[in-house]
Amino acid sequence: MIFFETKRLFFQRFELEDSDALAKITADDVVNRYVGEGPISREKTREWIEKSRRNIAQFGYGTGAVIEKNTGRLLVGLELGGPRMIMG
Repeated sequence: MIFFETKRLFFQRFELEDSDALAKITADDVVNRYVGEGPISREKTREWIEKSRRNIAQFGYGTGAVIEKNTGRLLVGLELGGPRMIMG
């Protein structure tokens, strides 16, 4: 499910196949300097993806994957907030 796209990227819900790539991102020291609580195991990453997918199904918004179109590579996770987050 693609939510929106730009010329170079698209934003979609995470797929379970994104587990390895997302676990690798969370293990990056530079990433963890700004976000996160350190590396997440593949198992925990998979659980997090499943939760993200449930949230999107239930609420219509949540955290999804930013994918580079020409490579299909997962670049980052991005959270789109619902009405409470947007309106404060």
